[in-house]
Amino acid sequence: MEVSSCVCGSAGSFRCSACKIVYYCSKSCQKQDWSNHRKKCKVQTQTKVDLGSISTPTRHSRLVQSLPALERFSVFSLCPEDSVSNNLVIYLIGLGDTTQPYLNLSRKFNFPNTSSLVIGGSCPLPFEDMGHGWYKHFDDQCLEIDPEIQDHGQLKTFLQTRQALHTLLDQLVKVGFESKHIFLFGYGQGGTCAIDCACTYPEVLGAAISISGEVFPAVVSNALIMKYSNESKITPIISAFGNRALNSEESKAFERAKSNFNTICTQQAGISDTNTLRRFYTFPKNLIDMIKSEEEAMVIMKLFSDRMYSSATKTLEEMSKNGHLIEVNNFEETDYKQIE
Repeated sequence: MEVSSCVCGSAGSFRCSACKIVYYCSKSCQKQDWSNHRKKCKVQTQTKVDLGSISTPTRHSRLVQSLPALERFSVFSLCPEDSVSNNLVIYLIGLGDTTQPYLNLSRKFNFPNTSSLVIGGSCPLPFEDMGHGWYKHFDDQCLEIDPEIQDHGQLKTFLQTRQALHTLLDQLVKVGFESKHIFLFGYGQGGTCAIDCACTYPEVLGAAISISGEVFPAVVSNALIMKYSNESKITPIISAFGNRALNSEESKAFERAKSNFNTICTQQAGISDTNTLRRFYTFPKNLIDMIKSEEEAMVIMKLFSDRMYSSATKTLEEMSKNGHLIEVNNFEETDYKQIE
């Protein structure tokens, strides 16, 4: 389900909180349409899948987009909307982003036998037109919260998001996806949550990719509790940042992210070497940029090609020859940033 236009014809960036299906450009448009929408809304709200009634899991897109857990997120989109796939890539969008750039990215990746689910956090940003985040980012004075300060509100919303993502993963397994064939790809705050899920979800996932996502101290402390005795229980993680810090604050953020990431890698596993499973990469770009180079794309593609459903997955070389590799040079800046 992709973000659609409002009933007035404008782009709809808000949706009905009951059915999670119909989009509006403003609260005034929603109020004007309520007399027409209220009957449909009641029917649509009742069509959520009953997980207890599933006798033969099918991994079908129609089941995925009807999962009750999706009510916990501000937006979600599925691509393709009518298919059965063995692999599922969940894209966790960045702070204030919309789903469309990530749907475009999933189409450029073009993984075989794979569906893509794009979701956004439910933590509202201070101003209505800014969208949502995965956890509290601004304090009561609308100033950015210092990541080095333990903010109760931020931690609370972060843990709520963790629970929502764990519930979603549980329900995806219920409809037929194996956890080892579910992959997380997050940008910014979404990347932070992708790493957290990889460290805290009790079952091994296919992999987690974080682009410019920090590692919260809450992730580190929880990860140290969950130690694993062998590599087969560890979800692989790639954390990628640009190496061009534009100011001293970005430099501190980079060093903090690298230090915290190394902590969860070396201490969570309980084994001496996790370099083949969890890696921190830097690339020649600004610190918080999205994918900018063929080198960075190939690192991500290699991990996916190694971990996806074996009978459907092709090697990196085969994917390249058959046109399944993304063309990094075709990426546009607007692919990753919400258009103002």
